[in-house]
Amino acid sequence: EMECSWDDEEGCYKEWDEEEEWEDDEEHEEEDWEDDEESSLECIMDCEGVDSVDPEQDLYLFCEWLVNVDDLCLSDCEENVIEEVMEFYYYCGECLEHNNCEDDEEHEEDHDEEEEWEDECRYLDNEEECLEMECSWDDEEGCYKEWDEEEEWEDDEEHEEDHDEEEDSQTNGYVKLESVTVEPGSDFFVNVFLQSDVVVGGFQFSVLDVPNVLDGIEINSQIDCFDANLNDIDGDLIVLMFSLEGCVIEPTDEINVATINYTFSNENNDIDSIDLILTDLIVSDESGEALNFESINGSVSLGSYLGDVNIDGELNILDIVQTIDFILLFNEPTEFQFNYADVNNDGYLDVLDVVEMINMIQNNLREFSSSNLQSEFLVDKNSFELFGNSIGGFQITLKDDMNIKNTLLPSGWDLFHNDKTIIAYTLDKSSNGQIKLEFYEDIEIQDIIVSDMNGLEMVINDLVEPISFSIHESYPNPFNPTTNISFNLYENVNSSIKIYNISGQLVETIFEGSLGIGNHSLSWDASNQVSGIYFVAFKFGNSMEKQKLMLVK
Repeated sequence: EMECSWDDEEGCYKEWDEEEEWEDDEEHEEEDWEDDEESSLECIMDCEGVDSVDPEQDLYLFCEWLVNVDDLCLSDCEENVIEEVMEFYYYCGECLEHNNCEDDEEHEEDHDEEEEWEDECRYLDNEEECLEMECSWDDEEGCYKEWDEEEEWEDDEEHEEDHDEEEDSQTNGYVKLESVTVEPGSDFFVNVFLQSDVVVGGFQFSVLDVPNVLDGIEINSQIDCFDANLNDIDGDLIVLMFSLEGCVIEPTDEINVATINYTFSNENNDIDSIDLILTDLIVSDESGEALNFESINGSVSLGSYLGDVNIDGELNILDIVQTIDFILLFNEPTEFQFNYADVNNDGYLDVLDVVEMINMIQNNLREFSSSNLQSEFLVDKNSFELFGNSIGGFQITLKDDMNIKNTLLPSGWDLFHNDKTIIAYTLDKSSNGQIKLEFYEDIEIQDIIVSDMNGLEMVINDLVEPISFSIHESYPNPFNPTTNISFNLYENVNSSIKIYNISGQLVETIFEGSLGIGNHSLSWDASNQVSGIYFVAFKFGNSMEKQKLMLVK
């Protein structure tokens, strides 16, 4: 009555049905797994839109939802669940990029069908049914699928041939999105490029921004006779380019075919880059036949680096010019532009930043000496003169509006100005001579900044009378047995440089004659002199100076 079995010796027992027991265990394990999975994934149900996607029904739709999901909805999930979600996230990003999300799914379905067919053979316990299913029968082993090595080899060979045919098929070209660097929060544009080996009649594609923080404003065609249309659906763009007049794009190297204008849909300070994924690309020839084109993604980098004022990813003369525009108040910088232009981080934009930018551009390869950071200037009614050694740039602000009459600058210098402010700098050699500006009216200096070639501010002295020379410290001092004597001349004068001992006796004449404007350096070899104190006597025109030296042997 209990559907058990009876044996006169063993008594009542339950007959073991191995196949039924195996199926029950498998079903039980599957139910436990499904229950565990359903329990662990309950946290994802808080994510917006999860009810409308199913990876088994539409993997593309599921992946587009996943790559744009708000991370906050996963905050309650356990670590193992987040790891599983991230694996799906990376998979979806890659399959969307290569437009092949369904391929793996189809392969798995074929594999499952093959395993299911093989399992059907194993479960048949009747020889007649087994043979009807084109399986093989063995009295001891039962029903099984016979391995056909030759057929399998032929299938593999056919698969390899198909694979080789895929590899041999050449693309006709590509459509590429530009990678740009932009200022966070600002509107910007991304160029669309096309390269084609064949005639193109039109094309369409979608652009996904990951994360989804951008809105497409408009698209402008860069090809005559071609229209460009754009539709933004929740931040994802659909782009269509075609010609109503029947125009085509002839085979071409890479050209700019369109420009997409973007704006930020929200401000997220934690984002430093955005991926632009070009997907669903369809390119048509002039007859409406599909062509084989490659999709190349782009990216948006937020912010840049110090000195890159125009935020184009490069540091060059354009950044210097834009910084000068800000200094002269021709344009007003944004907060990001100000921070990138203020390379010395002193909170001001001035000639010191300009000179330091020049050093950054030239990788600090300019040769100069900054041992003497002294400079002098003189204002005489309608003229301004600047004197110093290793001057890399200067900036002066006048009290009233001015008009420049004449400029005397060293070769290789550039000068810019507005009504009251003048800024000048060099990309080449520093000034070791005279700088002079003449104006149509008398001037009054309100502010002055002088930079050496390092971008460091020099000490400025206001002179009452003009000077004709300046003397630098001899180096080394003390010395043995040679030292270098250097000075600067601001006018052509008769000069003499002589050495005297502590008793006032002439030891040696280093130079006597005429010297021109500029920096000069002379060497004195005291190998034949005894240790002690000596004096260098300078005479430039009617002016005289002296400097003490110490010889230590």
